[in-house]
Amino acid sequence: PSGIIILLPIIYLFIFSTKTIFFNKLIKTSIFDKAWVISFMLFLFSQLVDIQYFDGRISITFWILLAGAKNIIEEDKLSRKFFKVNK
Repeated sequence: PSGIIILLPIIYLFIFSTKTIFFNKLIKTSIFDKAWVISFMLFLFSQLVDIQYFDGRISITFWILLAGAKNIIEEDKLSRKFFKVNK
């Protein structure tokens, strides 16, 4: 149960940030956002093979990438709200 509670928000952020960047045709995304999501994806897949999280640099990298994915989703929500108000 604790593993599911930890993994669900991470999977949620991964799925929705990927959808926002690669499948949303309403907004033009920057190359940096695409690179951010791709690096987050590669980091998640690299952690499936070997557990290296206990190294401090790797854990800090993971949390920074996770925060960036959350920020991408929040920016998309704000832009959608802005477009609805201005229509």
